[in-house]
Amino acid sequence: MVFPVKDTTIASLLAAFVTIPSAFAFNGVERARAQVNKGAAKPLGPWWGFLAKYIFTGVALFILVMGIVLGGI
Repeated sequence: MVFPVKDTTIASLLAAFVTIPSAFAFNGVERARAQVNKGAAKPLGPWWGFLAKYIFTGVALFILVMGIVLGGI
Protein backbone atom coordinates (compact mmCIF):
# COMPACT_ATOMS: atom_id res chain seq x y z
CA MET A 1 0.00 0.00 0.00
CA VAL A 2 1.35 3.42 -0.95
CA PHE A 3 0.81 6.23 1.52
CA PRO A 4 0.26 9.78 0.34
CA VAL A 5 3.00 12.25 1.21
CA LYS A 6 0.70 14.10 3.61
CA ASP A 7 0.11 11.01 5.78
CA THR A 8 3.78 10.08 5.74
CA THR A 9 4.81 13.59 6.76
CA ILE A 10 2.39 13.66 9.68
CA ALA A 11 3.52 10.21 10.80
CA SER A 12 7.18 11.27 10.62
CA LEU A 13 6.56 14.40 12.68
CA LEU A 14 4.54 12.45 15.23
CA ALA A 15 7.36 9.93 15.52
CA ALA A 16 9.90 12.73 16.02
CA PHE A 17 7.69 14.35 18.65
CA VAL A 18 7.44 11.09 20.61
CA THR A 19 10.92 9.60 20.19
CA ILE A 20 13.20 12.59 20.76
CA PRO A 21 12.04 13.40 24.32
CA SER A 22 11.90 9.73 25.28
CA ALA A 23 15.41 9.13 23.91
CA PHE A 24 16.74 11.94 26.09
CA ALA A 25 14.73 10.70 29.08
CA PHE A 26 16.20 7.20 28.86
CA ASN A 27 19.74 7.99 27.75
CA GLY A 28 20.31 11.49 29.05
CA VAL A 29 21.54 14.59 27.29
CA GLU A 30 25.18 14.07 28.27
CA ARG A 31 25.34 10.61 26.72
CA ALA A 32 23.67 11.85 23.54
CA ARG A 33 26.10 14.77 23.29
CA ALA A 34 29.05 12.41 23.83
CA GLN A 35 27.84 10.21 20.97
CA VAL A 36 27.34 13.19 18.67
CA ASN A 37 30.77 14.59 19.56
CA LYS A 38 32.54 11.30 18.77
CA GLY A 39 32.59 12.01 15.05
CA ALA A 40 32.48 15.80 15.17
CA ALA A 41 35.42 17.91 14.08
CA LYS A 42 34.25 20.63 16.47
CA PRO A 43 32.47 19.43 19.65
CA LEU A 44 29.03 20.74 20.49
CA GLY A 45 28.63 22.84 23.60
CA PRO A 46 26.18 22.53 26.48
CA TRP A 47 23.61 24.58 24.53
CA TRP A 48 23.00 21.59 22.24
CA GLY A 49 21.08 19.65 24.91
CA PHE A 50 18.47 22.37 25.33
CA LEU A 51 18.18 22.88 21.58
CA ALA A 52 17.76 19.19 20.80
CA LYS A 53 15.46 18.41 23.72
CA TYR A 54 13.09 21.37 23.70
CA ILE A 55 13.42 23.46 20.54
CA PHE A 56 13.44 20.56 18.07
CA THR A 57 10.52 18.90 19.86
CA GLY A 58 8.56 22.15 19.98
CA VAL A 59 9.12 22.82 16.29
CA ALA A 60 8.07 19.26 15.42
CA LEU A 61 4.89 19.67 17.48
CA PHE A 62 4.15 23.04 15.86
CA ILE A 63 4.57 21.62 12.35
CA LEU A 64 2.43 18.61 13.25
CA VAL A 65 -0.41 20.78 14.57
CA MET A 66 -0.21 23.23 11.66
CA GLY A 67 -0.22 20.34 9.19
CA ILE A 68 -3.40 18.99 10.74
CA VAL A 69 -5.06 22.42 10.97
CA LEU A 70 -4.16 23.44 7.42
CA GLY A 71 -4.97 20.04 5.94
CA GLY A 72 -1.45 18.96 5.05
CA ILE A 73 1.97 20.34 4.41
